Order: sequence, then structure tokens, then C-alpha cells
Amino acid sequence: MSQIVLIFIISGSLSIIAILSDILIKTKRKGKGFIIALFILGIFCVVFVLSVLPDNSIPKNTQILGVLSEARNVMTYFKIHESNYDNFTCKYEGIKQLCEVIHRRTGKELIITHDAINNSQSTCIYSSLIYGEKNYWYCADSKGYAGYSSMNPGTNGYCVDGKSATCPPVSENIP
Repeated sequence: MSQIVLIFIISGSLSIIAILSDILIKTKRKGKGFIIALFILGIFCVVFVLSVLPDNSIPKNTQILGVLSEARNVMTYFKIHESNYDNFTCKYEGIKQLCEVIHRRTGKELIITHDAINNSQSTCIYSSLIYGEKNYWYCADSKGYAGYSSMNPGTNGYCVDGKSATCPPVSENIP
């Protein structure tokens, strides 16, 4: 962010505080006016902090969840326009950018599996998340299920490419 914008935000905040202080002194109403001044100052502080944070400061798990949410929308659109999920991969134009975002921002892959046994009538997407020392996954499937799991969806017959495309049960103890 340019220094001019930062200076503008800071000077704008100080100007508003000065105006509000002047109003408080003239009206001698310190109670309500002081609360309003603090509220406005708080808003400007939040805007300032958010404007100086780099993109990579957003938690990686939040980025993954956002991409998976959008991928679910693409999955629904895909099924409406195609007879099966055979071509629903990271090469498909509608989801290609989402796969790239996850990989570029987090170093993780968006996993997409198909149920080839049933003519790819169902699909499953998931990615790993990290909370402290524990691994968790967020999974969404074409049957409408989406949620967190402590069980890797790529094991135990859940989202196994070519065999099944159903997410594992939701875990209760996700932070």
C-alpha cells in the first residue's frame, strides 16, 4: 500500500477525532459523544490495520475453506450442465483457478475424486487443514454433505478415486 494512502487514513482519523473533541467541548456532553468518538476511532483503526496487512496474513485454513465453498458451487453448476463428473478436475476451466489459488497460497492440493464404478455420478472434493499439531480435513461431496473430519477422506472407502465419492462422518471436536 502506498504511503500516501496510509497518511490519508491517519490524517483523516485524526481530523475526525479533533472535530468530535471540539463538538464534545462545545456541547459539554462527554458521555454519548465520547462513546461515539471511540466507536469512530475504532472503525478507522480496523480499516487501517486491514489495509496494511499483506494477503498472506489471512489464515491458510480460512483460504482453503473459502475455495472449497466456491468449488461446491462449481460442482453443482457442473452437474447441471454435464451428464456426469468425469471432466470435473483441476483442468476444468471453472475450477482450475480455485485449484491454483489453494496451491499458490497454501502449498496444498484440492483433491477431487470420482465414483467411476457408478459412471461418475458422484464426486468429492477435500483438502487438509492444520490446527496446532492435529490434521483435519474439510470435505464436500455431490450429495450435499460438507464438513470437517478428523478422518482423512482419501482412506477407508470414502473419497477414493474410481471407487467412491462420499465424505467421512463429521468430527465433533474440531477447534
